[in-house]
Amino acid sequence: MSESFELKDHYRSDIQGLRGLAVLLVVVYHTGFAIPGGFVGVDMFFVISGFVITQVLMREVELTGKVSLKDFYSRRARRLIPALSLVMVFTILVSIVTMSPFGEQQQIFKTAIASVFFGGNIHLFAMNSYDALTNNPLRHLWSLGVEEQFYWVYPLFFIGLMKFSSFRLDSKRIKVCLWVFSLGSFLIGLALTNGFEFGYREGTEIERQFGFLSKIGFIPGKDWPTKFAFFGAPARFWEILVGVILAFTVQKFKDHSKLLSTGLAFLGLALVAWASLTFDAATKFPGHLALLPVVGTALLILFNQNVGVLNKFFGSKRLVYLGDISYSLYLWHWPLIVFAKAIWPNSSSAVLIAAAAVSLVPADLSYRLVESRFRKPSAKSKSHKTLVIGLLAVTPLFVSIVANTAANTGLGLPRVDSVFSNLATRSGCLDGANLDKHCFFGVEEPKFNFAKPVFKKTNTKINLPKASENPSASGYLLGRKLNPDKFYYAEKFKEWTNSIKPTFPNTKYEEPRIIIPLFYQNTLVGFQGRAIGINKIKYITIMLSDDAPKIYGLDEIEKDKTVYITEGPFDSTFISNSIALCGADGDVDKWGISDRVWIYDNEPRNTEILSRISRVIELGQKVVIWPPNTEEKDINDMILTGHNVQHMIESNTYSGLEAKLKFNIWKKI
Repeated sequence: MSESFELKDHYRSDIQGLRGLAVLLVVVYHTGFAIPGGFVGVDMFFVISGFVITQVLMREVELTGKVSLKDFYSRRARRLIPALSLVMVFTILVSIVTMSPFGEQQQIFKTAIASVFFGGNIHLFAMNSYDALTNNPLRHLWSLGVEEQFYWVYPLFFIGLMKFSSFRLDSKRIKVCLWVFSLGSFLIGLALTNGFEFGYREGTEIERQFGFLSKIGFIPGKDWPTKFAFFGAPARFWEILVGVILAFTVQKFKDHSKLLSTGLAFLGLALVAWASLTFDAATKFPGHLALLPVVGTALLILFNQNVGVLNKFFGSKRLVYLGDISYSLYLWHWPLIVFAKAIWPNSSSAVLIAAAAVSLVPADLSYRLVESRFRKPSAKSKSHKTLVIGLLAVTPLFVSIVANTAANTGLGLPRVDSVFSNLATRSGCLDGANLDKHCFFGVEEPKFNFAKPVFKKTNTKINLPKASENPSASGYLLGRKLNPDKFYYAEKFKEWTNSIKPTFPNTKYEEPRIIIPLFYQNTLVGFQGRAIGINKIKYITIMLSDDAPKIYGLDEIEKDKTVYITEGPFDSTFISNSIALCGADGDVDKWGISDRVWIYDNEPRNTEILSRISRVIELGQKVVIWPPNTEEKDINDMILTGHNVQHMIESNTYSGLEAKLKFNIWKKI
């Protein structure tokens, strides 16, 4: 992904073409079109990278008898930093006007800070949120993090191997050491992929320790092993080490039987194709299945050199060209795809394919004008370019820190609203406060001149603006694919609440909230205030009548049909004939609901949820048990991921003995 053959006598165009195929698989996969397992292109990159860079080091040993650490890290810096800095700064700036300031921007900027130090994989591992991943235009940098963490230590490891073998490149000692380390890394990845949880047991002190770590962002819950297997460098190093092993053995296979070489090369291509077309997001990966693309790539590297037809195919101009620009294309394509999703949230896959195609333009320019200029500095310009590279490395860090500070302190980061085309930019627009200030570019934010609301129990109207009328509230809701017209907006939540029902003795600290109304028999009986910005208390429920049901959507359902009961109001809006219990299970029998299906969040380690599901099953009622391969924790996240939630619910509703069996499987996930 990040290195090509710079030594002409070691150059193989088919390797560059293989790199081109790998980046093509990744790009097409990210568009969601036709290749569900295209993510294996990353594994191909790892193998190719280990092979190519080791070949360069071996050549250096042959020519000079040593390895220069200074030259190695200098090459890596020249190769990676200029193009990476350009893309990161571009992505951060565009994120300010295309991504939601409520969560998305903060996560993007944190990812950027981590990625400056090639730690994007570590940051993403620590996150346990859909928003931190799928809507993150810098998410793809996790693989670059894995690769570079390997190369932080690899030169020292290589030098150690050379000294251990008395600088004999054909020494068996080298190969034995490489195989041992590669096998160790593979076994770590295999164990973690299959959920081997080191010491994690329900009800133990260790579990509580993990719970604490989860809260501060280091260990994302019980599923940390599988996440670490995917993002963790130690579980991935073996793939790069396979490439390293190939570099020490490839010459022995150069003159192999043409017939045997052809068969093995085509077998390698078949393994890559099989993985690309049969794997998908639900596949347990990497684990043992990663052997398919890794072994397939290894066979192509070893034997493709002897096979005319495949050598010609991978050495074709188009694939070689893709290989040449693969690093720049890898950097550019994902941000453009994510931005396309943000600007046109309901667009078809054709828009994403178009965004991927458009990424070829900046990738080509980046390769020609940035990568190529910095890769081989002349002696005269060496010091100058070193200074430039240093400045380029610092720039995205500075921009990321500034943007992250602004996003977390409400300094007014804008977000393009795909529906209203509003650009909120000034202080207070982030958290919805101070709407009397300018919140648009060149346009004064209209002031809401609502009279102080007077509550009447017989009045179904709320004297507040709709959430759709406020850029902050609508931006948050639209970012979650929620309808802003179903909710209201209170600029000063405590003041408004006190005007209806005296509740808060101290209103010194005010805050804006989205108002979720609770109606019963055409009467407002209560409401929930949902925080917009960063707030430890997300929901505050206020009931105006102690006898009223604490249920959202009760007046909108058909009680003679199946009623779906969710944990939160937002989730219920995505399901037909659904209500939400706001803070407690509630006595639904009292309110005339007989045929019901209970839907809880997909959190099998949440003891409260486990207790509620168990109770529902014991009462003989129907409950949704989410499929084991479902990663999202709630309905809203499933919607954002693209799941057909209504179908998932209807297909996974159980009762009685079947519910018990499914529940016992689910709670062990």
